[in-house]
Amino acid sequence: MKTTFRTLLLVDDDPATIFLNRRLLEKTGFAEIIAVARDGVEALQYLQQCRENLPDIIFLDLNMPRMNGREFLEHFGQWAVQQSEDPIPVVLLTTSTECPQTLNLPPWVLLAQKPLSPQFLQSFLQSRRPAALSDAGK
Repeated sequence: MKTTFRTLLLVDDDPATIFLNRRLLEKTGFAEIIAVARDGVEALQYLQQCRENLPDIIFLDLNMPRMNGREFLEHFGQWAVQQSEDPIPVVLLTTSTECPQTLNLPPWVLLAQKPLSPQFLQSFLQSRRPAALSDAGK
């Protein structure tokens, strides 16, 4: 898999999950730069600091202390970029079997089961092929 995204923000509170997901993302060349935040508060702080150079995609854990994935989505969904025609895609990672309809997710959020897999990354890229190719040149 070629590098598709320039910058990815990985938001998760579990060190082992961060290690495994980061390793898979690096091994597959999914993104050139992988930034890490340990909860929703830290993720919003990171995004605030790099507002002029936001990540191309966010992988977000659903269950975290301080600010969980749902709370993060509520805050981030109010940002102008998320209300534009080209919002930053968010992959919401969960171990729960909760139905996506019960989460009432915005259209720019995709629900995925943990752990991340090469097959998921490949199918995600195939579903976004035209956008992914244009993102690669950023």
